[in-house]
Amino acid sequence: MNKTRLFFISAAVAAVLAIGAAFLLLRSDDTLDEIDRVRRHPPASRTVDENEVARLVEVMNEEGSPRFSDDLTFEQMVAVLRANYGKNIKNRWVQIRLIEDLIRSMKARFGEAWIEEMYVTLKAAFPDLADDIFERFEKYQQYQEWLEKNRDELAGMSREERQEILNEKRNELFGEEVAAEIWAGEIRNEKIATSLKQIDQSGGDLNQKLSSYKAALNEAL
Repeated sequence: MNKTRLFFISAAVAAVLAIGAAFLLLRSDDTLDEIDRVRRHPPASRTVDENEVARLVEVMNEEGSPRFSDDLTFEQMVAVLRANYGKNIKNRWVQIRLIEDLIRSMKARFGEAWIEEMYVTLKAAFPDLADDIFERFEKYQQYQEWLEKNRDELAGMSREERQEILNEKRNELFGEEVAAEIWAGEIRNEKIATSLKQIDQSGGDLNQKLSSYKAALNEAL
């Protein structure tokens, strides 16, 4: 293969990759634009049979954690959400788990209309918290897209540097109090890892280190 032909093939591959990256970026921007539109101009609420939802929740709680499926009615979808998340829905970590489940379910079920349908479903399932959860969904989407755009740079950092940058971004988007609640488990594990590393590098005999390990674990937990 001559050099000229190889050059044009390489250029074509680079162009395809660039177009693909631009397309993904455009799709991401479109998602955020649609979230913003729905948040500013929310769709009309959908009527839900509360008696039927309450009956379904009771049945689902007796049978175990219900799961999403494509053939659920609207009342069944609302009941699934309340059965799975209703007890602890005020916890921000639980809200993020709800958001992640809804993203997967709504995309598969409603195609391009998934964001609007997500809002309508949230409003029916948790009317008093729906707007707050949807706003948190927007922050979540912004965070995921930031992670994707900075993936290579983050991968090249040390664990400590990466954690510091992640914490800064989370606090910026969600606020320190909310971020601390969402990532409480990760923060706890990070404190344990840091303490264990410091203890391992310190002097002292084995018994002293074991005692320090135990104290660090008790403090973190």
